[in-house]
Amino acid sequence: MKFLIILIYIFYSFKLISAEFTYEAMGKEQRSDIIKSPNGETIYMLYTNTAVYTSNTKHFGPGICSGIQKVENGLLNADILCENKSGKYLWYPVFNVKNLDPTDTASVINFDIKHGTGPFTELIGVKCKAAYVPIQDNHFLYKAKCNVPDAGFERMLNFKDN
Repeated sequence: MKFLIILIYIFYSFKLISAEFTYEAMGKEQRSDIIKSPNGETIYMLYTNTAVYTSNTKHFGPGICSGIQKVENGLLNADILCENKSGKYLWYPVFNVKNLDPTDTASVINFDIKHGTGPFTELIGVKCKAAYVPIQDNHFLYKAKCNVPDAGFERMLNFKDN
């Protein structure tokens, strides 16, 4: 019983020492170079999108994503890298999506932030979760939450150009 109480305390203390970086994006996506297997069970395609994002910090700007998507046995897998800008600084979320139903009208996606410059160095290695909603004519809405250590989030908020 003591172990369970200690485990619960540790779990909740981790939640208390992390801040939440949130951002929302909207944009337009495109799938091209679509190749289907002869039996039609596997489809490969190139995926790109352009978007703009806002965040719960002073940072906002344009973003682009590029990668490959594969639908096999009715499930979507994707490997996509995005580049988001805010002024001269960049940050790079990486999406390795596994076994999603491509017919869902909304999806929850886990991803990591692999690279960043300037204030976004505080996001490197952070794990995030996003809700993705496709809209008509290849447009989308997207909202993400990332748990960042409090100290890192404070440095991000108070970042000054040298």
